[in-house]
Amino acid sequence: ALEARIPIGRMAQPGEIAAFASWLVGPENTYMSGSNLVIDGGLVRV
Repeated sequence: ALEARIPIGRMAQPGEIAAFASWLVGPENTYMSGSNLVIDGGLVRV
């Protein structure tokens, strides 16, 4: 299963993705541009 390959050991919860999206478009994020952000629990490792 896919979850076995994810280092965190589980799929993301909808609230985790929503919290990130909220931060991304919110007032706390004032100096970020041109970034590729991956939310995958560590599945893609460098």
